[in-house]
Amino acid sequence: MKRFILLVIIVFCLFLCGSYQKECGGIFRWDVKVCSDTGFINPAVKPIQISKLIKNVSGRKLKRGMPRFGIEHNIYRVRCRIVDWKDEKDGDYHLVLQEVDGEVTMVGEIPDPGCSRVKGSRYLKGIKQSRQFFNAEVISGDLEDNGVYEVTGVAYFDFFHNQIGMAPSGLELHPIISIKKL
Repeated sequence: MKRFILLVIIVFCLFLCGSYQKECGGIFRWDVKVCSDTGFINPAVKPIQISKLIKNVSGRKLKRGMPRFGIEHNIYRVRCRIVDWKDEKDGDYHLVLQEVDGEVTMVGEIPDPGCSRVKGSRYLKGIKQSRQFFNAEVISGDLEDNGVYEVTGVAYFDFFHNQIGMAPSGLELHPIISIKKL
């Protein structure tokens, strides 16, 4: 009987863990993260170096549900190396973007376009294309350690939770709406 109860507990825990990992989307400013919010975003893409971009600071205490503010109304394009990446539990691809001629890094994220909470993004087409490009690069093994990429995304301030490659200001490109190999 004890073995049966233990087995039931293990199966239940595995079910809960599996269900948690299948959840998509986060809770912290998620509509701003995926651009399903109604806040204005300037459509003009601004090319910039990572080292200059990450000098921007939020100047605010970030809170759940906080609307888009400051430079989060802008789209930026950086030339970079993709030095690391991770498939997050929330379905996002977390990329570490490194300045081409330096050591400075920042995070860029591609949400899962299959997530119901991402389908309302005004940049869904770009998210899908970025995800397809990245999948092809990773699956085919073409993601080069020293390859240079052009990454375009919307500025987003995230809270600090031990993200690999995080800029000191907490600024990310989230969502990434375009990736090109140069």
